Amino acid sequence: MTPEKLQEILAAHKLWLQTDGKKGQRADLAGANLTGAKLADLDLVGLDLTGAVAPQADFSRANLERARFDGAMLE
Repeated sequence: MTPEKLQEILAAHKLWLQTDGKKGQRADLAGANLTGAKLADLDLVGLDLTGAVAPQADFSRANLERARFDGAMLE
C-alpha cells in the first residue's frame, strides 16, 4: 500500500470517528502490506488489520481499542 493511499484511508477513518460514523469510513486494512508504516499517536479505534502484514510498523501510543488483528503478522 502506498503511503498516500494509507493517509487517505486514515483521514476517512478519523472523520468516521469524529462524526460517530455519519461521515468518512472505518479503516479496513485487512490483508494490507503495512511494512514500516508510521501509525504512532493515531486514534485507530475499530481498525481492521485482519490478515495484514505489518513488520516494523510503528503503533506506539496509538489507540487500538476494539481493533482487529486476527491472523495479522506484526513482527
